[in-house]
Amino acid sequence: NSTLSGLTDGLSVMAWVRPDTLSGVHRILAHARTSSTDGFGFGTSGSGLRFTAFGVGDYGTLDTALVLGQWQHVAVVFQGGSATFYLDGAARETITGTAPIQANADDPLLVGTTTQVGSAQPLEAFDGTLDEVRLFHRARVPDEVRHYAQQRVAGVAALELAFVSNSPGSTFYNGALPLGTVLYLPLDASTGGPGGGGETRFADLSTNALLATCSGSSCPATGALGHSGQAPRFDGQNDYLALADH
Repeated sequence: NSTLSGLTDGLSVMAWVRPDTLSGVHRILAHARTSSTDGFGFGTSGSGLRFTAFGVGDYGTLDTALVLGQWQHVAVVFQGGSATFYLDGAARETITGTAPIQANADDPLLVGTTTQVGSAQPLEAFDGTLDEVRLFHRARVPDEVRHYAQQRVAGVAALELAFVSNSPGSTFYNGALPLGTVLYLPLDASTGGPGGGGETRFADLSTNALLATCSGSSCPATGALGHSGQAPRFDGQNDYLALADH
């Protein structure tokens, strides 16, 4: 259980988000807290951003304003107990601290929510659409964060232009993902699904080859227009994806 549960410092979380609600706290990527009160969570807080080292403390922005109904790239880099927040590739605020994250080896990492302490009940669920969720066991530098916030070609049905993409993870890019990539969920397509019953699965394209899964009413709606291709829309109630650790 080292792939996701062993992250305590020197990590980066990024995603494209299109929020439908900007009041309260809504998690993009967070550990469940069913069996442990440890781990971390990243998401929105009001119109700002929040990173939480569960059981240790909250890091929240004061002067960063997200916009309802628009695609925005959000990121946090946690290093040495301090959190630097980015919006659309620009570093906005650094909140200083001293304590690392307490590792959570007992609970899964969730996309779109955390849970109540001692329960599997979703808490602080994200309301809106998520795309291109990435987790790195490395503190990405500003130029690297800016790179991921650049616009990319999306929804291409036909193309009569020759080019070489320099965007790792792009449909048109065949290079290896950057060193330290722990998780990369494009969230473009799922397998299985409510229509056929059973479990819905979204592939992780990192070398860890994890699966983000859901079943029944916990599954977000699929097929929404994403920032790149398609993306799942989370209802802010009980939609989430769970990642089983290695």
